[in-house]
Amino acid sequence: MPLWLNDLLVKLVPSLVVAVVTAWATVRLSLRRFRTERWWERKADAYSRIVESLYHAKQYYDHESRKWWNEQESPSRDPSKVESDEDRRRRAEFSEAFHELAKATHIGAYIICDEAAKVLDDLKKRKGLEWDEGPPGDVYDDAATGYAEALHKLRAIAKRDLGVP
Repeated sequence: MPLWLNDLLVKLVPSLVVAVVTAWATVRLSLRRFRTERWWERKADAYSRIVESLYHAKQYYDHESRKWWNEQESPSRDPSKVESDEDRRRRAEFSEAFHELAKATHIGAYIICDEAAKVLDDLKKRKGLEWDEGPPGDVYDDAATGYAEALHKLRAIAKRDLGVP
């Protein structure tokens, strides 16, 4: 082998090896970071949907409670109870929230942390007031309190899990 070729290989091969290893490591690290960021985004989206669902459920029960107590204070209202647009909107939001929470509870710790899944499971298993244990207004108030407590706990868990201050 000619001397010039030997010198060229001695100078070129180490540079090529370093360039290839550096490129390979950079690509691997970039892919890992991409996957981590995508997973964080999915987790943040899941928490966001759950928190929003808890909020809508709480708002529904608060609204129903106020409506029931107002009806008790003003018995002169028409007993046919014509449903308003706001009532329909709140009922639709509650229905959507209920299904979202059921989905999150069943999926559980696949996306959210175990602690958050436990809060949702505890909410599902919560023994609140039954309809025969008191007036409907108290049942609604009790349900709203349960959702408010779960919302408070889940917000703190989500912040901690996502590393958000």
